[in-house]
Amino acid sequence: PPAYPALLGLFFSVTGVSYGAARLFIALMLAVAGGFFYAILRRMAIERAPAAACALLLMTVPEVAHWARDTM
Repeated sequence: PPAYPALLGLFFSVTGVSYGAARLFIALMLAVAGGFFYAILRRMAIERAPAAACALLLMTVPEVAHWARDTM
């Protein structure tokens, strides 16, 4: 997404460029994605527990977990 490099650059300007900061940024973005997915499911009238389980599943799918370890 076009906003990702800009957000990453802004995050690095605050925290400094480091591997730890990049991992923290990715964890925050993954949490935001899970939160948005949960909100979408709730708007579709999915109950809380199944929506939370689906959002957690989204964040822990092997491909997402594998590629979330790296950053640009």
